[in-house]
Amino acid sequence: MVYASRTKKQHFVPRFYLEQFTDNTGKLWTHDSKTDSLRQSTPENTGYETNIYSPEIAEGGRFDELELALSKIESTASAILPELLAFKRLDAKAKGDFISIMLYRFSLSAIFLLAVTCSVTSMATTITPEI
Repeated sequence: MVYASRTKKQHFVPRFYLEQFTDNTGKLWTHDSKTDSLRQSTPENTGYETNIYSPEIAEGGRFDELELALSKIESTASAILPELLAFKRLDAKAKGDFISIMLYRFSLSAIFLLAVTCSVTSMATTITPEI
């Protein structure tokens, strides 16, 4: 499904997690591995890629379902994180939600690599002539 209003900055490090490291001005320190330098930034401008979870589809649109699913999952996770940071005992539902969130985030890298591999394989078979 394609949406008119959509998120382009898609965080591979969730903003709610990054917010745990901000100072009283809402900024955190980040290391830029490309320039090997330190800089101050905000959670909004840290740990993201443009359209990383929204692959391009026909007619220049974007498939946003993965980003929308992540948004819902991270909304749940953001409510659980303060409990974890306060060393509070989680109830069974919160434990299950947290484990599901972690597994889902972890699986994204595998799904992404599989999608890229399938796309490249598909392209190769399309442009390779039959022998």
